[in-house]
Amino acid sequence: MQEPPSYTSPKKKSFPFWLPLIALPLGLLVASLTASIVALAQGQRTSHLVVNAPLLASDEVGLWVVFLVALVIGVRRYGSGSFIRDYGFKVKMWPDIPIGLVVGAFCQLVVLPVLYLPFEAGNPSFAKALSQPAKTLVGSGRSGGEALVFVIIVIGAPIMEELFFRGLTLRSLEALSVKLAVRLRAVLVVVVTGVFFALAHFEPLQFLGLWVVGMVLSYMSYRTRRLGMSIFTHMSFNLVAFVALVGIR
Repeated sequence: MQEPPSYTSPKKKSFPFWLPLIALPLGLLVASLTASIVALAQGQRTSHLVVNAPLLASDEVGLWVVFLVALVIGVRRYGSGSFIRDYGFKVKMWPDIPIGLVVGAFCQLVVLPVLYLPFEAGNPSFAKALSQPAKTLVGSGRSGGEALVFVIIVIGAPIMEELFFRGLTLRSLEALSVKLAVRLRAVLVVVVTGVFFALAHFEPLQFLGLWVVGMVLSYMSYRTRRLGMSIFTHMSFNLVAFVALVGIR
């Protein structure tokens, strides 16, 4: 594997890996708190939550605010001050959009079913359990909230998660492993960011699939030095699941 093109901007310092390591659990904590506040305002008991669009929105916004703070700290203290230069936050009409849309759909429709086929063959109820978290998210759009759920799942989450995991986290890992050989560093960055991405979702049954998809997204970002292709892959991946589950419902 050849060394990918370097960043176009000089950094003040290397991105520290402690920044995403702190931001992720803090973001999850804030998300839990904001969702709990909204649940209490709705009269729900936190021990028996019914996920709806406002609850989902409050949870995601809480997480994204922390992600955004970490991203801003990264560019201002350790980078050039530009999301485009430091995180590769840009899109090329070709090849990012068409390739991203095709790869995302392919991962959802082909890669995941093949990946989980051995598990489903030995356990008929596995498929139902595997799809339950996605059904819960899409189902939160009942009673007129589908547009909001669509914006969160198909647009907001891919952008914010790619900025955090394939922007800040990937660059931080690269800086941490800069002394390694090019091939070894590439493998380390792709595999570890994929694991980090999968762990962040707290879905044990979906871990393998999220890890594989996370590695695909990380590889795209690592090779292209921008987030455009991984963002549209992530969007397409979520969109296929959203459309399929809305249709089934």
